[in-house]
Amino acid sequence: MRIITTKPKIALIILAGRSKSNLIRCFESIKQLDCLPDEIIVVFDIKHCGEPYELPSLDNCRIQGINYIGQGAQPHMRNIAISYSKSDYLWFIDDDVYLEPNSCSQLRLLLENISGINEIGGIVGRIIEETEERILKSFKKWKKPVFVSALRGVVGYFNWEYSDYTYDDHELIISRSGKAYPIVPFTQGTNMIFSKEALLCVKGFDEDLGSGYSSYEDGEVCFAMEKKGCKTIYCNEISLRHLKLPRVGGVARGSADFNFAQSLVRNYAISLLKNDYPSRLKAPFFVLIYGLGHILRVFLHTNGKTLRKESLIYALKSFYYVTKGLCMGLFRVVKTKGIRIGLS
Repeated sequence: MRIITTKPKIALIILAGRSKSNLIRCFESIKQLDCLPDEIIVVFDIKHCGEPYELPSLDNCRIQGINYIGQGAQPHMRNIAISYSKSDYLWFIDDDVYLEPNSCSQLRLLLENISGINEIGGIVGRIIEETEERILKSFKKWKKPVFVSALRGVVGYFNWEYSDYTYDDHELIISRSGKAYPIVPFTQGTNMIFSKEALLCVKGFDEDLGSGYSSYEDGEVCFAMEKKGCKTIYCNEISLRHLKLPRVGGVARGSADFNFAQSLVRNYAISLLKNDYPSRLKAPFFVLIYGLGHILRVFLHTNGKTLRKESLIYALKSFYYVTKGLCMGLFRVVKTKGIRIGLS
């Protein structure tokens, strides 16, 4: 028996850029939800999926497909969905996920518990995916699973229990039920929810970040919301499984190391400098330190720790692409006068 939906209204937004069978699998998980969202919006990335797919129908749930044809990808697709949605909260997922049966009912319960807490603009849910044991051990050494640092940049692990990290290291928001939710600095696009009001307040997602792999296009909006006094919280009860499948005809993360590094640094600079994050004084310092450190990271990733005859070439390429990415980011910040390019 399905749980009767109540306000506020929820839109589930799916960015589709993979195969038809993949989207069918995603909808199979939606059909098994113990309660449905009020509407489902599927934005087809025609560049990667080739053509839109026929969508199923569900009782008491408005479903529509929207075609996106362009180069900007994720931030543009998200902004289109914002414009079409008639709901109060927008729940963004990718098409290569499988929703846990109680994920939507847990979201409704959370929204009920945080009703009236106006400082919450974003929510990031749990993302379950396979993680190498050595990486998992490194996560457990952190004081926080989601953070921004001058040297490491933006780092996030979104498959954790509240008990995995001490509350002493988190700022908390206490809900009406008395439950505490940890505040995190940013979301991950695979499973994130925003108040539509908060999104409109910052004019949606910055389309300046629709470049290359479109790094930081999802979490950057939280930096913009922070300037407006809106916080982002983590809720591990809103859970899904991420299959991490490649886009059809697309380029996967890390498959073009130098170009990916260039896009990553470009968008990192734009994200921090446009939003004065973590502050106006710290933003350029973070960008500079991260850029210098990333030259070494890219070199070690492409060359390894053993010196060989190709090492000098890898070192020069690492310096060139990271430096170029920094320059590209600074150019966009100057050209846009630090203004985010989103909804009008």
